[in-house]
Amino acid sequence: MTIQITLTGPDCLRQTHLLAGRLGAESAIEDVTTATRPPEPGTMGAAEASVLVTLGLAAIPALAAVLNAYLTTRASHSVRIRSERADGEVREVEVVGVAPAKMEELLLRVFPLPETPAVEPAAAEPAVVEPVALEPTRE
Repeated sequence: MTIQITLTGPDCLRQTHLLAGRLGAESAIEDVTTATRPPEPGTMGAAEASVLVTLGLAAIPALAAVLNAYLTTRASHSVRIRSERADGEVREVEVVGVAPAKMEELLLRVFPLPETPAVEPAAAEPAVVEPVALEPTRE
């Protein structure tokens, strides 16, 4: 699954590449790419830079650790985490002042877990009773 981590703030373009490098060093993370969007011409808007991270559910603790380390040194950045399921459902959350212990929980809310098909209860089959021949009892 791929999730998008978007940074907005001072020097976010360079910081995105540093974050991507840290994420790329984690063996549990499958792939990391970056994308940038400069501020709109003539506006005071901030540039945005994104890291696209391809990972499995088992890599969430590694991603949480990297994001926690990053956010403790970059308090001025806004960080948005976004995912999109195959059915088009989008989950997005902005990370602001998240306690390190809560980061993994937050990521699990955004991470699009695979849908599990509903299990229908098995229809009760009628019990089959086989006739048993009884031997006459002798007294």
